[in-house]
Amino acid sequence: MNRFSWSVTGIIIIATGILILSCLPLRSFNLIYNQLVHTLRVDNTSLSHFIISHPDVGHIAAYSVFTLILFFSMNERWEWRVPVIAFVFGGVVEVLQLSVPTRGSSLGDLAWNFSGILLGTALWRIFRRITDSKS
Repeated sequence: MNRFSWSVTGIIIIATGILILSCLPLRSFNLIYNQLVHTLRVDNTSLSHFIISHPDVGHIAAYSVFTLILFFSMNERWEWRVPVIAFVFGGVVEVLQLSVPTRGSSLGDLAWNFSGILLGTALWRIFRRITDSKS
C-alpha cells in the first residue's frame, strides 16, 4: 500500500470512530470507554478520571489526529482545504448528535473540535518545517 492508500484508510477509520462514538447513547459510550480502560489496564484513578472529567480532551485528541491524517493524504496544493474539511465534518457530527436522545450538540463542542483542528494544523506545520529543512 502506498502513502495515499494508508492515509485514506486512516481517514475512514478515524472518521468512522468519531461518528460512532459521537452518536452512541451516553450509557453505551461509557460502557465502551470503561471496557477500553480495563482492557488497556489504564490506571482508573488518574488518566481515565481526567479524561472523563474533561471531555474536551477527547474532542481535541480526535480532531487533531483526524486533521493530521487528512494532511498526510492531501498534496500541497490542497492543504488549505484540510481545516475546512475537518471543521465541516465536526459540524455534521454535532448536527447528527441532535438525533440521539441522551447526547447533545453544542457550540462548545464545536469549539473544542476546532481547537483539535488547530492543534493538528500546528503539528503538521511543524512536521513540514522539519522535513523540508532536512531535504
